[in-house]
Amino acid sequence: MPEYRNWSISLGRRFRALKLWFVLRLYGLKNIRNLLRLHFDLAKKFEQLLTTDGRFEIVNDVQFGLVCFRLKHNNELTKKLHENLLNKGEVYLVLSSYHENAGQELGQMNTTISYQTTTTTTVFLRFVSIHGTTMKDIDYAYQKIASCATEIIDQFNE
Repeated sequence: MPEYRNWSISLGRRFRALKLWFVLRLYGLKNIRNLLRLHFDLAKKFEQLLTTDGRFEIVNDVQFGLVCFRLKHNNELTKKLHENLLNKGEVYLVLSSYHENAGQELGQMNTTISYQTTTTTTVFLRFVSIHGTTMKDIDYAYQKIASCATEIIDQFNE
């Protein structure tokens, strides 16, 4: 689930067309398209690195520059990964979560069945590329995340 407040363009401020006009004049429509395509490709590359690793799972459908991922089936290890990455200060990721209600289907099938819903919380990390991000930065971020994940999993298995 994207948190719209963290997107690059401020959604809480008044929007004026003049800002957009200046960006279009500065970059040009063709360069903006190329920049967007680059960020889409960077996100897909990062997604590919995580899925080939096997220890991570992708939480969202990667369509833009946002990749949401977590250590497979473990909220606590994902939180620990985030904490360790923040302490090292080499890669900055945002920790997020979403809640699912299990059991709603049961209540929808038969109205006489009482709702016994359980809420499942999924914790994940959000990776977003910014203006100056390159493929080298994606590889660097993945290496730091993977090495930190190795440390955490080794500590957990001891």
